[in-house]
Amino acid sequence: MPYATRHRVTLTCRREEDHAWVSVADDGDGVADADAARLFDPYVSGDRGGDTQRLGLGLAIVRELATALGAHVSVHGHGVLGGLEVVVTLPIPAESRVRA
Repeated sequence: MPYATRHRVTLTCRREEDHAWVSVADDGDGVADADAARLFDPYVSGDRGGDTQRLGLGLAIVRELATALGAHVSVHGHGVLGGLEVVVTLPIPAESRVRA
């Protein structure tokens, strides 16, 4: 499926006891799981068959920001919608946690 024909992107946020996570998923072709980790490298991007309008910096920047916040980022080549899924898991400081 060419990039321009993606139909669906979801943003999901959830807060749990000691962490929150944000997931962004699409219904594109995804990437092989073996190649997914490389998407964090600067200037690396998925193959879109001749599309040269990308720099390949987005996930590298996301990882740097997440690391600065003490968060973890993971990429799933074929996520919940079948395409790429990126999940950022953020710690919630103890003083900010909801107490029952």
